[in-house]
Amino acid sequence: MDCLNLPKDMYDHLINDDNCCLRWFCESCDKQAMDLTHKTEGQSSEKLDSLITLVEKLLDKLATAEDAINNKCDVADMLRLEDRIQRIEGRVMTNEKELEPRLVVLEEQVKSSSAVLHRDKDNAVSDEES
Repeated sequence: MDCLNLPKDMYDHLINDDNCCLRWFCESCDKQAMDLTHKTEGQSSEKLDSLITLVEKLLDKLATAEDAINNKCDVADMLRLEDRIQRIEGRVMTNEKELEPRLVVLEEQVKSSSAVLHRDKDNAVSDEES
């Protein structure tokens, strides 16, 4: 380039050569490049700090989620409990069906006993008569 007193072809060759890791700058360009590098490093540091903060927050959320999961019931346990509840409900329904006819029979017995008592009371001799 002009500031290095190098022909453009030679400068392009030096910059684009894969085996060469040198960068050719004059003093003025070097100063500008270094200032830009320092500014970029400061911004990179800020970005890195914000990324670290974000990762820490995500790790905290993950820990909270893991605690919540550990406190949850196991799916297999839940299925076993649901099965037991269904069996218990089935037994209760069966017992209700068996109990209803027996209650009807008892009601009829109570009614007939009550009728007999009323009849006997009506036919009974009073204390005065005896």
